[in-house]
Amino acid sequence: MILILSKAESEYSTEDIMDWLEHYDAPYIRVNGEDVLENINYKDGSLSFKNFSLEQINVCWFRRSISENYFDETIVGIESNYDNKAEILKYLGREYKTLQQLFIKKLQSKKWLSHPKEANVNKLNVLEVAKEVGLNIPKTLVTTEKKELLEFISKVGDVISKPLGETSFFRDKKQIHSLKTCLITKESLKDIPNSFFPTLFQEQINKSFELRIFYMDNTFYPMAIFSQNDEKTKVDFRNYNLDRPNRKTPYLLEQDIENALHILVNKLGLTSGSLDLIKTLDNQYVFLEVNPIGQFGMTSSPCNYFLEEKIAQYLIQQNEERNL
Repeated sequence: MILILSKAESEYSTEDIMDWLEHYDAPYIRVNGEDVLENINYKDGSLSFKNFSLEQINVCWFRRSISENYFDETIVGIESNYDNKAEILKYLGREYKTLQQLFIKKLQSKKWLSHPKEANVNKLNVLEVAKEVGLNIPKTLVTTEKKELLEFISKVGDVISKPLGETSFFRDKKQIHSLKTCLITKESLKDIPNSFFPTLFQEQINKSFELRIFYMDNTFYPMAIFSQNDEKTKVDFRNYNLDRPNRKTPYLLEQDIENALHILVNKLGLTSGSLDLIKTLDNQYVFLEVNPIGQFGMTSSPCNYFLEEKIAQYLIQQNEERNL
């Protein structure tokens, strides 16, 4: 059967795939990260789950892992001023990771669409590989010194900042704060101290439009996002304007760009993912980054790519081939 690895909360894309698997009457089971803690059993070298055997699994699809705040919720009874709460959370996280690694290792002989080892790519390493395969990339600086930042700005002009890793979200009592791409303005530059935590800066590229490209089964599904005409989304389309959403359309990649992207994903060892590029005002393509576990629904629906069905069909095909 097909094994789906996901998480319990707010994972609608997993449910969309499950709907298609049920439509085709395909055998599957979903295991959320929380289930690894609640249903796993290991004895004398043998690992099992309460409701299925690993021998039943032919194909695995890794969608998500455990919710980031899961362990915080499990020990919610501990007083907020308890001195060791942070250490307990770290300990539980390490114990879970040990179990998860064992679980994944027991499944290593299976066919995978997206693998946990693909989930965390190094953004700077990806840029280096993209340059090696012939793609244009933004001029990039990682520094801890304001002096170096000012020199960088003097050479490249306007500059943006973005996380070195994946976008993160922080909650307080009033709202959710997200770390996305932001423009370094003259006003914000005044507030930057002389020394700071290592931060990624890149030249701001004037764009004609952005490209979000979903990749799976050796095929690219490109979407053009016309975000440049809206001040809210001009720097980063993920600063969504819900009142007036950006126009999105299917897009046909030039063959040389598609060839370079094929080489890139193969060098990175990716079986699926979402790639971000920019088409500049002078018709050049600039590669930005890749998210191996990126959202595909945002590309599927506007472009009528029906990616949810395609993913389900791919999993079914791989499962059937291993049943022969």
